[in-house]
This record gives sequence, structure tokens and C-alpha cells, in this order.
Amino acid sequence: MSFLTSSNHPTVAEGDTVMIYIDYSTILAAQIDLSAKQSVIHTKKGPVSLKNLIGHRYGTKLTCKSGYVQILQPTPELWTKTLPFRTQILYLPDISMIVMHLDLKPGSLVGESGTGSGSLSHAIARTVAPSGHLYTFDYHDVRVQQARKEVIQHGLEDIITVQLADVYENGYGTLENHLDAVMLDLPMPWLAIPHAKKALKKGGSRVGSFSPCIEQVQRTCEELKKHGFSDLVTLECLMRPLEVKVMNMNSWQPPEVRAAGVDGDRRPKTPFSQISFSTAIIPKEVPGHSGFLTFASLF
Repeated sequence: MSFLTSSNHPTVAEGDTVMIYIDYSTILAAQIDLSAKQSVIHTKKGPVSLKNLIGHRYGTKLTCKSGYVQILQPTPELWTKTLPFRTQILYLPDISMIVMHLDLKPGSLVGESGTGSGSLSHAIARTVAPSGHLYTFDYHDVRVQQARKEVIQHGLEDIITVQLADVYENGYGTLENHLDAVMLDLPMPWLAIPHAKKALKKGGSRVGSFSPCIEQVQRTCEELKKHGFSDLVTLECLMRPLEVKVMNMNSWQPPEVRAAGVDGDRRPKTPFSQISFSTAIIPKEVPGHSGFLTFASLF
């Protein structure tokens, strides 16, 4: 199962990556590999045989010992929730802002450093497919090998190229004046700015950077200005979930309504009646900071 061809592949087959939905807070990713030692996934609903998943349509509910699980097609969003962590990862709020502000679309040529656990890589690949390409770089050999393995398993080898390189020192190799956008998720992104400038096309290409600390943002912005980037903007994604509650409040009744009485001869003792309604309450505390996103253009 490719992350890009789910509509043409409605049933589970050997070699697929499937998402096993257990409940709202628990989703597991499983590789259907009959030659592997692990042939059963143990869940809180009971064991799930991977061999028995073959041939079932995606979306099927499978009865287990203590309930049921559901087989879902893989998507970048679900992969972000289930991937094996090799580094800290970017999550959906930040990923969505990156894809939008880098102006990514089918056909875009994108550079990414570093690869990390591949959360952002999958989202970019889906956006630029089928005619675009993602060149993703990481200096850590084990992470690169694992990322290459996942790219093949997920059917993305025509869209993603994973390379072992230190962009601080070596930049983006032969990708000079080639890329529409570059995304930097590095401890010292300002060191990669000169290399990103060489790799980017002139005439409105975009660069983005993710940094957890404002001091990193300041140095990155200084370097971007130094190398002729414009339209600099830094933003922060904070989720603010609203809590839905039933509220009670007094509603004033005009004199003519009170004079008519309520429920026959009973008349309200006060000019107010109580009503109930559902409303959204702003939380007193907002979930914490994840990082700052900085974007700029090169003309």
C-alpha cells in the first residue's frame, strides 16, 4: 500500500503498511510481512493476526476478544501519530503551516534538512506528488538507513530521495538553483542559510525554519537578511481547544408574560426564568509552546 495510491488499492495485501485503529487515543502501524518474526499484534482489545488482515477491505471492523479494531489506510496524518520516534517530530498544526507558507503544490521540488523521523517528509511527499520531488538530508547514518527503508515500504521511492549529508558543511550537493523551497529543522539553521540560497531558484522561492527558542529565530533572521531574503515572518502555532458545556442563566421576562402566568394559574415569583444552553468555554490554560516557524522569500 503506497501512501499515494490508496484509492487504487482497496484491500490489504502482503507488504502493506496498515493502521490498526483501537480507539480515539490508540492507533498502531503494522507492516504486513509474513516472513517477519512478529505475526501477531497484541492490543488491549485482543491479539490481531497480521496474516488474517490480508484480503480485507480497508475500513473493515475486525472482532477481537474484547471488542473490535478497524483497519485503516495509511496517511501522513496517521503516520505522524504512529511512527517510531528517532528524533522529536513536527505535528500536524506546524506541518500544515509549513506546507502552506512554503507554497508547496504538485510538481514542487523541495529540500529538507534534517530528515529526523520522517513525519514532515510524508506530508511534503503527498503534497508535491506525482510530478514533484523531495530531497531530504540527515547527517546520522542510522536515521538515514531507516528512513530509506520506510520510503520503500510506503511506496514513496519515486517521490523522496534520502541522502546522508551534513548540510552545514556540504550544503545540498548538486542541487544548485534547483529547488522551489527549502525547510530547515536544525539546531543551528543559520549555518545552512548560505547553502539553501545556492540551492533555491531565484524569483520567489521559499525557505522555512523550525526552531524551539527565540534566540535561534533571531540569529536565523539576521542571516536571512544578510543573504538577501525578504518577506520575513515568524509565527507560532498554539492549539486552544474549547470546552463545550451546558450553562444555566436567568432570562428576564416582560410584565405581560408574567401577568399571563405559567403552567396554568402559577405565576413566576420573580421577573426572571432560568434557561439552559450549550456553549464553548475558553480554557484558563493554553497548551504549551512547540516552536517558532520562520519563513522568507528569495527573489
